[in-house]
Parts: sequence; C-alpha cells; structure tokens
Amino acid sequence: MTMNQITNSLHHLVWLEEKQSWNMMASLPMNFCDSYGACGPNGNCDMKKVPSCECLRGFKSKSPERWNALDYSEGCVRNKLLNCKNDGFVKYIGMKVPDTTTSWLNKSMTRNECREECLNNCSCMAYTNSDIGDGGSGCVMWFNDLNDLRVQPAGGEDLYVRVPASELEQKEDLELPLFDLSKIATATNYFSMDNKLGEGGFGPVYKGKLEDGQDEEKLLVYEYMPNKSLDSFIFDQTQRRLLVWSRRHHIICGIARGLLYLHHDSRLRIIHRDIKASNVLLDREMNPKISDFGLARTFRGDQSAANTERVVGTYGYMAPEYAMDGNFSAKSDVFSSGILLLEIITGKKNSWFYSHSDSLNLVECAWNL
Repeated sequence: MTMNQITNSLHHLVWLEEKQSWNMMASLPMNFCDSYGACGPNGNCDMKKVPSCECLRGFKSKSPERWNALDYSEGCVRNKLLNCKNDGFVKYIGMKVPDTTTSWLNKSMTRNECREECLNNCSCMAYTNSDIGDGGSGCVMWFNDLNDLRVQPAGGEDLYVRVPASELEQKEDLELPLFDLSKIATATNYFSMDNKLGEGGFGPVYKGKLEDGQDEEKLLVYEYMPNKSLDSFIFDQTQRRLLVWSRRHHIICGIARGLLYLHHDSRLRIIHRDIKASNVLLDREMNPKISDFGLARTFRGDQSAANTERVVGTYGYMAPEYAMDGNFSAKSDVFSSGILLLEIITGKKNSWFYSHSDSLNLVECAWNL
C-alpha cells in the first residue's frame, strides 16, 4: 500500500513479475476532490493541477505551514477586507457550486439583477445565475465562507466570487487587450516626433493617448508580433495544421536559445518563472520570442537559486520544488520548457489533458511511455 501525498489517495499496488512493473489494483478515494471540503473554506480543488488545491484569487492560505504540508483543512482567508463600495467579481468557469447551507435563492432574477443584488449586500460573497429547473433561471447568492469548491468542467456553473477593487487591478490572470497598428498609430499621432520619448534597445519609444482618454494605466508596446502567441497555434484544431514538424522543431530550438541567453549569456542571470505557450510570441517568420517578464527574478554574481513564500506562475508548468516549497532556479524554467515541449509535440495542454482511465495528466502519460 502506498500513500500519494499530493492527491491524498491510497493505492493498492501489486508487483507483476512478468512485466517487471507495479500494477494498481485499487485506489481510495478515486478522486481527492470528491471528499467534502477537500481544500477547506475558500479553497478550490482541481484534480488536473498539482497540487490539487489552490486558494481563490484574492485569498491566501490561512496556515502556510499546514498548506505546504498538504493539510488544507483550514482553507484560505482574504488578502484584503472587502470595502463594500468598489468591489468586483472574479469569474470561475465550470465550477461545482459551493455548499448551499449559507445561500439565498431567487428563481426569477437575471444574471445582471443577481450581480447588482449581490453588490448591494455587503455580506454577499459570491453569486451564480444558475438553471434552477423547469426551464427557468435564477439567482443564487452565498454568504460567509465558500465551502466544498471544486472544478467540474462537465455541467459546471459560472461562479462569480467577490473581491475588492485592488485585487481586480492585479492583471496576472487577466487576458491582455490586443491593439492593432492603426490604434497605436492614432494614439501616438502617427508616431509623431513630438511624441517620441527616446531610443531603446528595441527601437524608438513613443508616448500615446488612446481614444478613450488617459488614466494611470501604463502600457509598453515594444514590438509588433503578427502571429500572436504560440498557444493560438498549438491548441487550435485548424491553426495547428500550419505547424509542420520542421516548424515545431524551429520553435522549440528558438525557445531553448532564448532560455540559454537568459540563464547564461545575459549580463544578469534571469529566471523567467512563467514559461508557457501564451508567453511565447511569434513574429512574421514564426521565430519565437519569450515575453512577459512580470514575474521574472534576476540573480547576481554566483547566485544560482532562491526561495519565496509567495509562489506565482501558472499551475501545470511549475516545477514541483517551486510549487510545493517555493524553491526556484534555472532548472525551474527548464522544467516549464519541458512541459511546453510536450505541448508543442502533442498539441495538448497539460492542464486540460487528463486520462480518466489511468488518472494521468500529460506529463505522467509521457513518463510512462
């Protein structure tokens, strides 16, 4: 018998002499997320991720020591208190709704009415516009902590979790807007010399003002990449056909050269910490360029590794020692690039791929080949 501490499952293994391998005869529980409140209050359970538990956005583990020891019973608490006036919502798609013990139901409200009702009630923590049955729709609102949360792609609901405005201003998990060349040209008065700020390593730098006006948001436009990001090709049924094997090999080698520069040839050693398909941009000739250095860390001198209590990045690409203990180095980027390599070859996303028959993700399937 073995205990998998990541999924909290107990496996009964039998050694098969003729195959010289272990065969799993039984496993309890079959799905860690099936256990009630597996990730504690305000914790979200997803069997496709390692570890399976993570705090909702705007929340942090109540007991980091227990959380790191894979004890999720105390769950998560808010980073900042709600102010009731300028709050917003983070949308979670494909969710099993929380325990309804502290919920309220109205069968006739629309989604917009449900949202406004929740915003006007300072005790409302989340809402969903759910199909109630008999062809109707309605509003379900939750109060106090959210318990027994889990991802449920098949038949799941869209859940809107309330967070303070300051949390919504953090853009790490939001899709960045794309601006076409005409909008950039208009914003900079067609790259007028009066708007030119100077020259940088990538070329001239201009200031600009969008049609909607000006606020505190600062955008850096450093190069036009007509083919967008790598994920728009490898995860799209039509676009992936354009990536013949020679082109995929070219992209893989380009990513490797980029990492080699960051880790060894740059003046400062740079650890990216978020290597993934959406952070690899493609130019007109399909040359890859690593982008989005918002989470990057620089090492000086002989420093080769570091540790952090705040693990950031994208689950599914994180090295185990980083996701579990916060330890990161150049090897962390190499692990992430290995996941990306598998995705480029297979056209499958690690966090989406899941073999229900064998309870294996993309990496585990590759390991067993």
